[in-house]
Amino acid sequence: GSPAQILKLEKVNALVYTHMRLLLENSGLSLTSRQRKLQKKASIRRIEHADGKLFWEEQFGLLRDISMIPWETFVSAFNSRSRYVANPDDESSDDGYKEEKKKKKKPAPAVKPLTFFDEILLRDFLDASYSGYVTPSRLSEFLSLFGPLPTCFKKYKKLFSRKWFHGALSVDEVIRYLTPKPVGTFLVRYSNARVDGFALEFVEDPGKIRTVFLKVR
Repeated sequence: GSPAQILKLEKVNALVYTHMRLLLENSGLSLTSRQRKLQKKASIRRIEHADGKLFWEEQFGLLRDISMIPWETFVSAFNSRSRYVANPDDESSDDGYKEEKKKKKKPAPAVKPLTFFDEILLRDFLDASYSGYVTPSRLSEFLSLFGPLPTCFKKYKKLFSRKWFHGALSVDEVIRYLTPKPVGTFLVRYSNARVDGFALEFVEDPGKIRTVFLKVR
C-alpha cells in the first residue's frame, strides 16, 4: 500500500495492540515461550537491512514483545546506532545479518544523543501518528531511504534542511503548490506509491506538472 495507507494501518495496529495487551494482562493469559520466540523472529524479518536487524535484536530482544517498541525505549536505543556497521555487500540479506552477528565489534565514534527537536523530526517519520510505538517495518522503510543505520539520522536531517524538500505531500497539495509557479520550479517529496524512493515534481509547461520517481540506490 501507499505510505499514507501504511501509516493509517499502523495507527490502527497500535490501538489494537494496546487493547489486546490490556486484555491479556487482565485475563492472566500470556504467550508461551515458543510463541514469543516465533513472534520475535517474525518481527526481525520485517527489517530488510542487516544493521537494522542486529540493532533490533540486540536492543529489544529481551523484551516480552518486540513487534512494537515504546517510543522512549526506541529513542534511548537509537542513540547507540553508531555501533551497528553493516556489511555493504550483504546489507539487506539474512546472510549479511548472520555474518554481522559473528563479527567482533570495533569501537565506533559515538553519536550525539538526539535533542528534543531531533526527536520531533525523527518521530515525524517513525511514529507520525503519535501512537507511542515504533515498528520494525517502519524502521526498515526509514533505512531503505536513509541507511545505513550509523549515519541515517544525519542524512535524514540534512535532507530536511533543503528548501526543495517538502516531506509528505498529497497529490492535491503538490498541484496547488506548483500550478501557479513558473516553468522549472520543482520539489521533492516522499512517494505516495512506493517506500523505496522519492517523487520529483516539476513544472514542465505552464500548468503542467510532471512526476519522476527517484529510487534510492
